[in-house]
Amino acid sequence: MSIQESALHLPWYRSLSRDQWKVLVASNLGWTFDGFEIFALFLTVGFALRQLLDATQYAAIPEYAGYILAATVFGWAT
Repeated sequence: MSIQESALHLPWYRSLSRDQWKVLVASNLGWTFDGFEIFALFLTVGFALRQLLDATQYAAIPEYAGYILAATVFGWAT
């Protein structure tokens, strides 16, 4: 088996340099923290809106929460 043939059978991650691994890890962490951000927002948006809105507006909390979450997801696309 030649060197070229054995290189073809290596997994993709075996050919990455140290700098490429750093970029891969950094981008993965960024993606993970971005997902955590929307999850934390999803958990806390109702409580925050209850603190900010008057009691007469509590029925609109799901609508406002939807706007906030949609704006966050729209921010990901830009």
